[in-house]
Amino acid sequence: MRLKGKVCVVTAAGQGIGAATARAFAKEGATVFATDVDAGKLGGLDGLAGIKTVPISVQWPTSATDAGRDPAAAIVAAFAQALAACP
Repeated sequence: MRLKGKVCVVTAAGQGIGAATARAFAKEGATVFATDVDAGKLGGLDGLAGIKTVPISVQWPTSATDAGRDPAAAIVAAFAQALAACP
């Protein structure tokens, strides 16, 4: 339990090395926020001890008309909501 009491954020946790990392950190005692832009891919982590899934659906500005969007604020808001739900 080397990570007991720690909070970890794992991006691209819906599959592959991201999912494996989320599981490994949780096994070591961390509270893991597993994120992915494809919420459906996070389903395999739902309900596992120590893992909270946070689907992040943010489109980065790609043109002048998108310049008013603040993707960083959307990401911070998603994590703030997830953290508020923690015991």
